[in-house]
Amino acid sequence: NNKRISLRIMADAAVDGRFAGVAGTIEIWQGAQLYQPAVEYEAGVEILQPHSTLAEAIALEMGVDNALSLLSEKGIRRLHEISLITDCQSVIDAFGRERNNVSYPLHELGKDIKREIKNAFDIVHLGKVLSIDKVKAHVPDSQATQREREHNAIDKRAKAALKLALDGKGLTFTSRSNSPKGKRVGVII
Repeated sequence: NNKRISLRIMADAAVDGRFAGVAGTIEIWQGAQLYQPAVEYEAGVEILQPHSTLAEAIALEMGVDNALSLLSEKGIRRLHEISLITDCQSVIDAFGRERNNVSYPLHELGKDIKREIKNAFDIVHLGKVLSIDKVKAHVPDSQATQREREHNAIDKRAKAALKLALDGKGLTFTSRSNSPKGKRVGVII
């Protein structure tokens, strides 16, 4: 079947000091149809910097890691489109080309994630395939678009994962940003 395969990951995080709850939804589309039911993920994370931007990026990192495993299991080797969706503009900036006010671990994490996607699917020009899109957060369900309602549900799951993490329970995820191979760790602005 030569229908276009696209991957969509929407993620969110909730932070309390050095702990975060991350959550998201992975969708694999074949043309206009879902290839399989959406896959939800959530976990508690210990973060090097008590800052929500890093946690938001880690929420996407976990989604990408899970999605790559899933696609590999399904034998999917080609992606036509990848959409990462977050409510955090700083993550969008960090994953873009510009480094300007973005901290070191965040920028590096963005580069790592992009490199991993490129290598997994032999993508030459990632910019033609990957988009990082913004979703509005905390829109009342009655006024929200379908995408905003999905994000509200992910937001609730991130908060629940944070609560578990603070109680030392639940699944955990370790981000690459926790071991910055001998690199200096900058401060997120």
